Amino acid sequence: MARSVVAVTAAIFLVRVLGEPWNAGFDPFFPDTASYIRVSHRSPFHPRFWFDERPPTYPLVLWIIGGGGRAVVVFQTVAYVVAWIWLGAVVWQRIASRPVAAVAIGVLVLTAVQARWTLWTTLMLTESLSITLAVAAVAAWWQFVAEPLRWRLVVATSITAAWMLLRDSNAVSFTVFAAPALLLAILLLRRAATDLRRYSAIGLAGLIAVGAFSWIGQVASDRGEASFHNNVGLRWLPDPEMTSFFESRGMPVDDVLLARTGSDAWAAGEAFLRDPALSEYRDWADGRGRVAAAESFVLAAPFWLDGLRDDLGRSLREEYRGYDLFDVGGRVPRRTLGPFDPIGSGVMLAVATVASAAYALIAARRRRALGLYAGFLLIPAWIDLYLSYAGDAVEVSRHLVGPLSRLSVAFVVVVAIGIDSAIAWMRESAGPAVDDDDLAWSAQDGSEATW
Repeated sequence: MARSVVAVTAAIFLVRVLGEPWNAGFDPFFPDTASYIRVSHRSPFHPRFWFDERPPTYPLVLWIIGGGGRAVVVFQTVAYVVAWIWLGAVVWQRIASRPVAAVAIGVLVLTAVQARWTLWTTLMLTESLSITLAVAAVAAWWQFVAEPLRWRLVVATSITAAWMLLRDSNAVSFTVFAAPALLLAILLLRRAATDLRRYSAIGLAGLIAVGAFSWIGQVASDRGEASFHNNVGLRWLPDPEMTSFFESRGMPVDDVLLARTGSDAWAAGEAFLRDPALSEYRDWADGRGRVAAAESFVLAAPFWLDGLRDDLGRSLREEYRGYDLFDVGGRVPRRTLGPFDPIGSGVMLAVATVASAAYALIAARRRRALGLYAGFLLIPAWIDLYLSYAGDAVEVSRHLVGPLSRLSVAFVVVVAIGIDSAIAWMRESAGPAVDDDDLAWSAQDGSEATW
Protein backbone atom coordinates (compact mmCIF):
# COMPACT_ATOMS: atom_id res chain seq x y z
CA MET A 1 0.00 0.00 0.00
CA ALA A 2 2.77 2.44 0.98
CA ARG A 3 4.62 1.83 -2.27
CA SER A 4 1.49 2.51 -4.27
CA VAL A 5 0.93 5.80 -2.44
CA VAL A 6 4.54 6.82 -3.07
CA ALA A 7 4.32 5.90 -6.76
CA VAL A 8 1.05 7.78 -7.30
CA THR A 9 2.30 10.84 -5.42
CA ALA A 10 5.54 10.86 -7.42
CA ALA A 11 3.63 10.55 -10.70
CA ILE A 12 1.33 13.44 -9.82
CA PHE A 13 4.31 15.55 -8.84
CA LEU A 14 6.11 14.82 -12.12
CA VAL A 15 3.02 15.70 -14.16
CA ARG A 16 2.56 18.95 -12.24
CA VAL A 17 6.17 20.00 -12.75
CA LEU A 18 6.65 18.88 -16.36
CA GLY A 19 3.19 18.65 -17.90
CA GLU A 20 2.23 22.21 -18.80
CA PRO A 21 5.49 23.32 -20.51
CA TRP A 22 6.10 19.91 -22.11
CA ASN A 23 4.99 20.73 -25.65
CA ALA A 24 6.99 23.94 -25.82
CA GLY A 25 10.07 22.19 -24.48
CA PHE A 26 12.67 23.34 -22.00
CA ASP A 27 15.08 25.33 -24.11
CA PRO A 28 18.22 26.59 -22.37
CA PHE A 29 18.16 30.29 -21.58
CA PHE A 30 21.25 30.98 -19.50
CA PRO A 31 24.83 31.76 -20.59
CA ASP A 32 26.05 29.15 -18.08
CA THR A 33 24.04 26.52 -19.94
CA ALA A 34 25.87 27.27 -23.17
CA SER A 35 29.22 26.72 -21.48
CA TYR A 36 28.12 23.36 -20.04
CA ILE A 37 26.94 22.27 -23.49
CA ARG A 38 30.18 23.48 -25.04
CA VAL A 39 32.27 21.37 -22.63
CA SER A 40 30.02 18.32 -23.13
CA HIS A 41 30.69 18.45 -26.87
CA ARG A 42 34.37 17.71 -26.22
CA SER A 43 33.38 14.31 -24.74
CA PRO A 44 35.10 12.69 -21.74
CA PHE A 45 37.61 11.05 -24.09
CA HIS A 46 39.26 14.43 -24.63
CA PRO A 47 41.75 15.32 -21.84
CA ARG A 48 40.63 18.94 -21.79
CA PHE A 49 37.10 17.83 -20.85
CA TRP A 50 38.30 17.14 -17.30
CA PHE A 51 40.10 20.49 -16.93
CA ASP A 52 37.82 22.80 -18.87
CA GLU A 53 35.89 25.96 -18.16
CA ARG A 54 33.34 23.95 -16.13
CA PRO A 55 33.71 21.10 -13.60
CA PRO A 56 33.09 17.72 -15.25
CA THR A 57 29.98 16.24 -13.60
CA TYR A 58 27.28 18.25 -15.38
CA PRO A 59 28.93 18.18 -18.84
CA LEU A 60 29.32 14.42 -18.37
CA VAL A 61 25.59 14.10 -17.63
CA LEU A 62 24.78 16.13 -20.75
CA TRP A 63 27.12 13.98 -22.83
CA ILE A 64 25.60 10.72 -21.53
CA ILE A 65 22.02 11.85 -22.08
CA GLY A 66 22.88 13.24 -25.48
CA GLY A 67 19.48 14.88 -25.87
CA GLY A 68 18.07 18.36 -25.82
CA GLY A 69 16.59 20.33 -22.98
CA ARG A 70 13.56 18.07 -22.57
CA ALA A 71 15.64 14.92 -22.01
CA VAL A 72 17.89 16.67 -19.50
CA VAL A 73 14.96 18.13 -17.58
CA VAL A 74 13.20 14.75 -17.39
CA PHE A 75 16.39 13.16 -16.07
CA GLN A 76 16.89 15.90 -13.50
CA THR A 77 13.31 15.78 -12.28
CA VAL A 78 13.15 11.98 -12.01
CA ALA A 79 16.52 11.91 -10.24
CA TYR A 80 15.25 14.57 -7.83
CA VAL A 81 12.17 12.50 -6.98
CA VAL A 82 14.17 9.27 -6.60
CA ALA A 83 16.66 10.91 -4.20
CA TRP A 84 13.91 12.18 -1.91
CA ILE A 85 12.11 8.81 -1.98
CA TRP A 86 15.35 7.07 -1.06
CA LEU A 87 15.92 9.43 1.87
CA GLY A 88 12.35 8.84 3.06
CA ALA A 89 12.89 5.10 2.89
CA VAL A 90 16.06 5.38 4.94
CA VAL A 91 14.29 7.50 7.53
CA TRP A 92 11.59 4.83 7.85
CA GLN A 93 14.21 2.10 8.12
CA ARG A 94 16.59 3.79 10.57
CA ILE A 95 14.24 5.71 12.88
CA ALA A 96 12.77 3.21 15.33
CA SER A 97 9.90 5.38 16.60
CA ARG A 98 7.19 5.15 13.98
CA PRO A 99 5.57 8.52 14.89
CA VAL A 100 8.93 10.31 14.69
CA ALA A 101 9.71 8.64 11.37
CA ALA A 102 6.30 9.54 9.96
CA VAL A 103 6.60 13.20 10.98
CA ALA A 104 10.13 13.44 9.63
CA ILE A 105 9.07 11.97 6.29
CA GLY A 106 6.11 14.33 6.13
CA VAL A 107 8.33 17.37 6.70
CA LEU A 108 10.83 16.12 4.10
CA VAL A 109 8.00 15.69 1.55
CA LEU A 110 6.77 19.22 2.23
CA THR A 111 10.34 20.44 1.80
CA ALA A 112 10.87 18.56 -1.45
CA VAL A 113 7.74 19.78 -3.24
CA GLN A 114 8.47 23.48 -2.73
CA ALA A 115 8.87 25.39 -5.97
CA ARG A 116 11.98 27.18 -4.71
CA TRP A 117 13.83 23.85 -4.95
CA THR A 118 11.78 22.10 -7.62
CA LEU A 119 11.98 24.85 -10.24
CA TRP A 120 15.69 24.14 -10.76
CA THR A 121 14.88 20.74 -12.25
CA THR A 122 13.43 22.53 -15.30
CA LEU A 123 16.63 24.50 -15.96
CA MET A 124 19.87 23.27 -17.52
CA LEU A 125 21.95 24.47 -14.60
CA THR A 126 23.76 22.63 -11.82
CA GLU A 127 21.47 23.63 -8.96
CA SER A 128 19.04 20.74 -9.48
CA LEU A 129 21.64 17.97 -9.44
CA SER A 130 23.43 19.71 -6.58
CA ILE A 131 20.27 19.42 -4.47
CA THR A 132 19.58 15.87 -5.69
CA LEU A 133 23.07 14.53 -5.01
CA ALA A 134 23.16 16.22 -1.61
CA VAL A 135 19.88 14.54 -0.61
CA ALA A 136 21.14 11.19 -1.92
CA ALA A 137 24.39 11.64 0.02
CA VAL A 138 22.45 12.13 3.27
CA ALA A 139 20.74 8.78 2.68
CA ALA A 140 23.90 6.98 1.54
CA TRP A 141 26.09 8.10 4.44
CA TRP A 142 23.34 7.30 6.95
CA GLN A 143 23.16 3.77 5.60
CA PHE A 144 26.94 3.50 5.80
CA VAL A 145 27.06 4.69 9.42
CA ALA A 146 24.33 2.21 10.35
CA GLU A 147 26.01 -0.66 8.49
CA PRO A 148 29.65 0.14 7.61
CA LEU A 149 30.05 -2.18 4.65
CA ARG A 150 32.54 -1.65 1.85
CA TRP A 151 29.94 -1.34 -0.89
CA ARG A 152 28.02 1.24 1.14
CA LEU A 153 31.23 3.26 1.40
CA VAL A 154 31.68 3.07 -2.37
CA VAL A 155 28.12 4.30 -2.95
CA ALA A 156 28.39 7.16 -0.46
CA THR A 157 31.80 8.39 -1.63
CA SER A 158 30.82 8.11 -5.30
CA ILE A 159 27.72 10.25 -4.78
CA THR A 160 29.70 12.79 -2.77
CA ALA A 161 32.49 12.89 -5.35
CA ALA A 162 29.97 13.51 -8.14
CA TRP A 163 28.46 16.31 -6.05
CA MET A 164 31.88 17.84 -5.43
CA LEU A 165 32.74 17.83 -9.14
CA LEU A 166 29.44 19.47 -10.01
CA ARG A 167 30.40 22.91 -8.68
CA ASP A 168 33.82 24.16 -7.60
CA SER A 169 32.27 25.67 -4.47
CA ASN A 170 31.04 22.20 -3.50
CA ALA A 171 34.54 20.77 -3.78
CA VAL A 172 36.17 23.60 -1.85
CA SER A 173 33.67 23.61 1.01
CA PHE A 174 33.71 19.85 1.52
CA THR A 175 37.50 19.62 1.32
CA VAL A 176 37.76 22.27 4.05
CA PHE A 177 35.62 19.99 6.22
CA ALA A 178 37.11 16.67 5.12
CA ALA A 179 40.73 17.49 6.02
CA PRO A 180 40.17 17.88 9.79
CA ALA A 181 37.53 15.13 9.70
CA LEU A 182 40.16 12.76 8.28
CA LEU A 183 42.54 13.65 11.10
CA LEU A 184 39.80 12.85 13.62
CA ALA A 185 39.08 9.52 11.91
CA ILE A 186 42.78 8.63 11.99
CA LEU A 187 43.05 9.50 15.69
CA LEU A 188 40.03 7.34 16.50
CA LEU A 189 41.42 4.57 14.33
CA ARG A 190 44.68 4.58 16.28
CA ARG A 191 42.75 4.18 19.52
CA ALA A 192 40.86 1.14 18.24
CA ALA A 193 40.40 -0.24 14.74
CA THR A 194 36.80 -0.74 13.60
CA ASP A 195 35.23 -1.05 10.17
CA LEU A 196 33.45 2.28 10.55
CA ARG A 197 36.61 4.14 11.50
CA ARG A 198 38.77 2.45 8.88
CA TYR A 199 36.29 2.91 6.04
CA SER A 200 35.57 6.49 7.10
CA ALA A 201 39.26 7.34 6.89
CA ILE A 202 39.51 5.73 3.46
CA GLY A 203 36.42 7.54 2.19
CA LEU A 204 37.51 10.94 3.49
CA ALA A 205 41.01 10.49 2.03
CA GLY A 206 39.48 9.68 -1.34
CA LEU A 207 37.23 12.75 -1.21
CA ILE A 208 40.18 14.97 -0.32
CA ALA A 209 41.85 13.61 -3.46
CA VAL A 210 38.72 14.59 -5.40
CA GLY A 211 39.02 18.07 -3.90
CA ALA A 212 42.65 18.25 -5.04
CA PHE A 213 41.59 17.23 -8.55
CA SER A 214 38.99 19.99 -8.54
CA TRP A 215 41.59 22.53 -7.42
CA ILE A 216 43.95 21.45 -10.22
CA GLY A 217 41.12 21.89 -12.70
CA GLN A 218 40.39 25.39 -11.38
CA VAL A 219 44.03 26.42 -11.69
CA ALA A 220 44.48 24.83 -15.12
CA SER A 221 41.35 26.39 -16.61
CA ASP A 222 41.26 29.61 -14.54
CA ARG A 223 37.51 29.09 -14.35
CA GLY A 224 37.18 31.08 -11.12
CA GLU A 225 38.62 34.23 -12.67
CA ALA A 226 35.36 36.14 -13.13
CA SER A 227 34.18 35.37 -9.58
CA PHE A 228 37.43 36.73 -8.18
CA HIS A 229 37.10 39.99 -10.13
CA ASN A 230 33.45 40.29 -9.03
CA ASN A 231 34.57 40.25 -5.41
CA VAL A 232 37.29 42.80 -6.06
CA GLY A 233 34.98 45.26 -7.78
CA LEU A 234 31.82 44.78 -5.75
CA ARG A 235 33.11 43.93 -2.28
CA TRP A 236 36.77 44.73 -1.66
CA LEU A 237 37.36 48.04 -3.42
CA PRO A 238 34.23 49.69 -1.94
CA ASP A 239 35.49 48.82 1.56
CA PRO A 240 38.65 50.71 2.64
CA GLU A 241 39.66 48.08 5.20
CA MET A 242 39.42 45.25 2.67
CA THR A 243 41.28 47.33 0.09
CA SER A 244 44.08 47.82 2.62
CA PHE A 245 43.96 44.11 3.53
CA PHE A 246 44.61 43.06 -0.05
CA GLU A 247 47.00 45.90 -0.83
CA SER A 248 49.17 44.70 2.06
CA ARG A 249 49.18 41.31 0.31
CA GLY A 250 50.41 42.64 -3.00
CA MET A 251 47.29 43.86 -4.81
CA PRO A 252 48.49 46.69 -7.09
CA VAL A 253 46.06 49.46 -6.19
CA ASP A 254 46.14 52.38 -8.66
CA ASP A 255 43.68 54.74 -10.29
CA VAL A 256 42.85 52.25 -13.03
CA LEU A 257 41.89 49.57 -10.54
CA LEU A 258 40.05 52.02 -8.28
CA ALA A 259 37.97 53.05 -11.28
CA ARG A 260 36.54 49.54 -11.27
CA THR A 261 34.96 50.09 -7.84
CA GLY A 262 31.37 48.92 -7.92
CA SER A 263 31.82 46.99 -11.20
CA ASP A 264 31.71 43.30 -11.94
CA ALA A 265 33.99 41.34 -14.24
CA TRP A 266 31.92 42.08 -17.36
CA ALA A 267 31.39 45.82 -16.92
CA ALA A 268 32.99 48.41 -19.24
CA GLY A 269 33.77 45.89 -21.98
CA GLU A 270 35.07 43.27 -19.53
CA ALA A 271 37.74 45.67 -18.30
CA PHE A 272 38.73 43.39 -15.41
CA LEU A 273 39.40 40.60 -17.90
CA ARG A 274 40.85 42.52 -20.86
CA ASP A 275 42.08 46.04 -20.05
CA PRO A 276 45.88 46.09 -20.73
CA ALA A 277 46.29 48.63 -17.94
CA LEU A 278 45.18 45.98 -15.45
CA SER A 279 47.65 43.31 -16.59
CA GLU A 280 49.76 43.65 -13.43
CA TYR A 281 46.63 43.30 -11.32
CA ARG A 282 45.57 40.18 -13.27
CA ASP A 283 48.99 38.61 -12.72
CA TRP A 284 48.52 39.16 -8.99
CA ALA A 285 44.95 37.84 -9.13
CA ASP A 286 46.07 34.64 -10.88
CA GLY A 287 48.76 33.96 -8.27
CA ARG A 288 49.16 35.56 -4.88
CA GLY A 289 45.65 36.98 -5.05
CA ARG A 290 44.04 33.54 -4.77
CA VAL A 291 46.01 32.85 -1.61
CA ALA A 292 45.11 36.26 -0.21
CA ALA A 293 41.42 35.62 -0.91
CA ALA A 294 41.59 32.30 0.97
CA GLU A 295 43.36 34.03 3.87
CA SER A 296 40.63 36.66 4.02
CA PHE A 297 37.97 34.00 4.67
CA VAL A 298 39.70 33.41 8.02
CA LEU A 299 41.59 36.61 8.87
CA ALA A 300 38.83 38.94 7.67
CA ALA A 301 35.95 36.72 8.76
CA PRO A 302 34.00 39.59 10.43
CA PHE A 303 33.72 41.30 7.03
CA TRP A 304 32.37 38.17 5.37
CA LEU A 305 30.06 37.26 8.26
CA ASP A 306 28.56 40.74 8.33
CA GLY A 307 27.88 40.53 4.61
CA LEU A 308 26.45 37.03 4.90
CA ARG A 309 24.13 38.11 7.69
CA ASP A 310 22.84 41.01 5.60
CA ASP A 311 22.34 38.90 2.45
CA LEU A 312 20.99 35.87 4.29
CA GLY A 313 17.82 37.66 5.34
CA ARG A 314 16.99 38.30 1.69
CA SER A 315 17.99 34.80 0.61
CA LEU A 316 15.80 33.14 3.23
CA ARG A 317 12.79 34.99 1.82
CA GLU A 318 13.82 34.40 -1.80
CA GLU A 319 11.45 32.40 -3.98
CA TYR A 320 13.59 32.65 -7.13
CA ARG A 321 10.75 33.90 -9.30
CA GLY A 322 13.26 35.42 -11.71
CA TYR A 323 14.63 31.94 -12.42
CA ASP A 324 11.23 30.25 -12.64
CA LEU A 325 11.06 30.43 -16.43
CA PHE A 326 8.45 27.66 -16.71
CA ASP A 327 6.18 28.86 -13.87
CA VAL A 328 6.74 25.83 -11.65
CA GLY A 329 5.55 27.99 -8.76
CA GLY A 330 2.17 28.23 -10.43
CA ARG A 331 1.71 24.46 -10.30
CA VAL A 332 3.35 23.41 -7.01
CA PRO A 333 3.51 25.33 -3.71
CA ARG A 334 6.21 27.94 -3.41
CA ARG A 335 6.31 27.47 0.38
CA THR A 336 4.78 24.64 2.40
CA LEU A 337 6.01 24.90 5.99
CA GLY A 338 4.82 28.42 6.72
CA PRO A 339 6.29 30.02 9.85
CA PHE A 340 7.83 26.68 10.85
CA ASP A 341 10.17 26.53 7.87
CA PRO A 342 13.68 26.13 9.36
CA ILE A 343 15.13 28.29 6.60
CA GLY A 344 12.15 30.55 6.16
CA SER A 345 13.43 33.36 8.36
CA GLY A 346 16.44 34.36 10.42
CA VAL A 347 14.62 33.52 13.65
CA MET A 348 13.70 30.01 12.50
CA LEU A 349 17.20 29.45 11.17
CA ALA A 350 18.60 30.28 14.61
CA VAL A 351 16.02 28.08 16.34
CA ALA A 352 16.70 25.17 13.97
CA THR A 353 20.46 25.55 14.44
CA VAL A 354 20.23 25.44 18.24
CA ALA A 355 17.71 22.59 18.19
CA SER A 356 19.72 20.47 15.77
CA ALA A 357 22.93 21.02 17.76
CA ALA A 358 21.15 19.96 20.96
CA TYR A 359 19.65 16.87 19.37
CA ALA A 360 23.02 15.99 17.83
CA LEU A 361 24.47 15.93 21.35
CA ILE A 362 21.58 13.74 22.52
CA ALA A 363 22.21 11.33 19.63
CA ALA A 364 25.94 11.30 20.41
CA ARG A 365 25.27 10.46 24.06
CA ARG A 366 23.43 7.31 23.07
CA ARG A 367 25.69 6.40 20.18
CA ARG A 368 28.78 8.36 19.20
CA ALA A 369 28.55 7.42 15.52
CA LEU A 370 25.13 9.04 15.19
CA GLY A 371 26.43 12.21 16.82
CA LEU A 372 29.34 12.34 14.41
CA TYR A 373 26.97 11.69 11.51
CA ALA A 374 24.87 14.65 12.65
CA GLY A 375 28.00 16.80 12.63
CA PHE A 376 28.82 15.41 9.20
CA LEU A 377 25.50 16.79 7.95
CA LEU A 378 25.48 20.14 9.71
CA ILE A 379 29.06 21.41 9.71
CA PRO A 380 29.82 21.03 5.96
CA ALA A 381 26.47 22.66 5.12
CA TRP A 382 27.37 25.72 7.20
CA ILE A 383 30.85 25.85 5.66
CA ASP A 384 29.23 25.59 2.23
CA LEU A 385 26.87 28.45 3.07
CA TYR A 386 29.76 30.67 4.17
CA LEU A 387 32.09 29.91 1.27
CA SER A 388 29.32 29.98 -1.35
CA TYR A 389 28.44 33.48 -0.21
CA ALA A 390 32.07 34.60 -0.09
CA GLY A 391 32.99 33.00 -3.41
CA ASP A 392 31.15 35.41 -5.71
CA ALA A 393 29.44 38.77 -5.33
CA VAL A 394 27.12 38.15 -8.31
CA GLU A 395 23.90 36.07 -8.14
CA VAL A 396 24.40 35.48 -4.43
CA SER A 397 20.89 34.12 -3.81
CA ARG A 398 21.36 31.52 -6.54
CA HIS A 399 24.70 30.44 -5.09
CA LEU A 400 23.03 29.86 -1.73
CA VAL A 401 20.40 27.47 -3.14
CA GLY A 402 22.53 24.39 -2.52
CA PRO A 403 23.67 25.22 1.03
CA LEU A 404 20.21 26.33 2.18
CA SER A 405 18.51 23.24 0.77
CA ARG A 406 21.15 21.07 2.47
CA LEU A 407 20.55 22.79 5.79
CA SER A 408 16.80 22.30 5.48
CA VAL A 409 17.33 18.54 5.08
CA ALA A 410 20.06 18.29 7.72
CA PHE A 411 17.92 20.03 10.34
CA VAL A 412 15.05 17.57 9.84
CA VAL A 413 17.22 14.45 9.83
CA VAL A 414 19.34 15.46 12.83
CA VAL A 415 16.34 16.46 14.95
CA ALA A 416 14.58 13.19 14.05
CA ILE A 417 17.65 11.16 15.02
CA GLY A 418 17.96 13.12 18.26
CA ILE A 419 14.32 12.68 19.26
CA ASP A 420 14.47 9.00 18.37
CA SER A 421 17.61 8.61 20.50
CA ALA A 422 15.94 10.41 23.41
CA ILE A 423 12.90 8.13 23.19
CA ALA A 424 15.09 5.04 23.10
CA TRP A 425 17.14 6.29 26.06
CA MET A 426 14.01 6.97 28.13
CA ARG A 427 12.66 3.51 27.37
CA GLU A 428 15.92 1.93 28.41
CA SER A 429 15.97 3.99 31.62
CA ALA A 430 12.38 3.08 32.45
CA GLY A 431 13.15 -0.60 32.95
CA PRO A 432 14.32 -3.85 31.38
CA ALA A 433 11.18 -4.37 29.36
CA VAL A 434 11.86 -4.58 25.62
CA ASP A 435 9.18 -3.96 23.04
CA ASP A 436 9.10 -4.30 19.28
CA ASP A 437 10.40 -0.79 18.66
CA ASP A 438 13.42 -1.41 20.90
CA LEU A 439 14.16 -4.59 19.02
CA ALA A 440 13.89 -2.68 15.77
CA TRP A 441 16.33 -0.07 17.04
CA SER A 442 18.82 -2.73 18.09
CA ALA A 443 18.57 -4.47 14.73
CA GLN A 444 19.08 -1.22 12.87
CA ASP A 445 21.89 -0.02 15.07
CA GLY A 446 24.15 -3.02 15.05
CA SER A 447 27.36 -1.11 14.39
CA GLU A 448 27.34 0.65 17.78
CA ALA A 449 29.71 -1.87 19.33
CA THR A 450 32.14 -1.61 16.44
CA TRP A 451 32.52 2.19 16.63
